[in-house]
Amino acid sequence: MKKLNPLIIFSILIFLTSCKFEKNNDPNTDVKFEKSELFGHWIRTDEMDELENSKDVIVRKFNIKEDSTAEIEILDSIGRKTVTGSWKIGEEQKIIGSLSFKSDFALTFWSNPNYMHMISFSVEKRNDKIILNSQGVIFEKE
Repeated sequence: MKKLNPLIIFSILIFLTSCKFEKNNDPNTDVKFEKSELFGHWIRTDEMDELENSKDVIVRKFNIKEDSTAEIEILDSIGRKTVTGSWKIGEEQKIIGSLSFKSDFALTFWSNPNYMHMISFSVEKRNDKIILNSQGVIFEKE
């Protein structure tokens, strides 16, 4: 039993350090938006030159359509191509089993028949423009 106590304490510390206890008070990240404001073409704002030789699948731009579909231009090890995907707003996304997350906007597509991508975005406002942010990668509406 004495050997379990350090393990339990260590587990609790790991759990507590992985949790966020502070609320994000940035006014740019809690944006009210209409679904129709997201329809249209979105383009990545950072420099793509350094990503040209990446082995990862990189989303360059996408077109959000009213029928919950999207055309996504990706860059992968083969080159540029356009794939079809889908999108959802503010719904809980199930990943595997009971693992889920909620995002402002989620884009889902298949880069090849064996690999599905799901990108979660927060809808933010910068300089009075709505932007989509996914882990620091920013997309602006064209």
